[in-house]
Amino acid sequence: MHLNKVVEVIRQQIRFLTRRWHTIFCTLLMILLLLLLIQHDKSQETLQYFPPDPTVQFTEAVTMLDLLSPAPNKGYQIQWAATSSTNQSVYLRQDISLLFQDGLLKGVKSLWKESVADLALEKTFQGSGNHLFQAVSYHHGEVHYPEDQIRSIQQMSKDNLYIFTDSEAWEETGKEEQTKWNQAIYQQLDHTWQQWMSDHQLDSNRYEQIPLSDILQFQQHPISGFTQAETDQIIGQLWEGLYRNYLIPLIDKKEFSEVTMPLLLISKAGDHLLVLYNIDDQQGDILYQQINKSH
Repeated sequence: MHLNKVVEVIRQQIRFLTRRWHTIFCTLLMILLLLLLIQHDKSQETLQYFPPDPTVQFTEAVTMLDLLSPAPNKGYQIQWAATSSTNQSVYLRQDISLLFQDGLLKGVKSLWKESVADLALEKTFQGSGNHLFQAVSYHHGEVHYPEDQIRSIQQMSKDNLYIFTDSEAWEETGKEEQTKWNQAIYQQLDHTWQQWMSDHQLDSNRYEQIPLSDILQFQQHPISGFTQAETDQIIGQLWEGLYRNYLIPLIDKKEFSEVTMPLLLISKAGDHLLVLYNIDDQQGDILYQQINKSH
């Protein structure tokens, strides 16, 4: 009996230690996961629209596509750059730039830094054949004040580059060639956009249709029925949604398979806008943004 009691005591001690170590292990695991989540949250880039700051301005906001080495028989090099500067350092600066080749996404660049005034994105890539390259950039900054007051600044920029080559010589492009190339590209894009609208049962007569490459028009001319200040807020919130739903999933991709230029749909009723886009295949996703029309 005495031996049985000793064995039972040992078993109880083992069970106690097992439960204790299990508790300690689970606690340590939870702490580790929490630390990883916190670190991920700190490192995750974000873009958020805040009311505009009248005291801070962009002194430069430029997107450039430059042909570096025209060589029809061996291809060519193109430099894609987006640069911006503010009149003072701000809490957070962020620039994003999208590059399209014949209406299909070719690249996405994003850069953010704290307590700076200047940002520069730059990439050089190889190309060949006849193409229209279009780059669209959004330049953003957060200005922080005491008592958790946050303001923001924003600017957009873009550039187009037409390249026409043949087997013998490099050719300068004229307006006629550009017009023909535009028509061919946008005819194909429109086919995809109309399919997306059909998939989502959208009536094209209810919307003004704006390709993402044409969004800069609203930087100088307000959306119909809105003031320029209201338009600026709408566009800032639009980029916030695009960044979260469209750009973040694409930033880490090295190749893009038939990712078509997004289409902005502005309701003629002035109560909402939509963005049609795709990421992994030709199936179009939809982004909804409610807006309030001025009276």
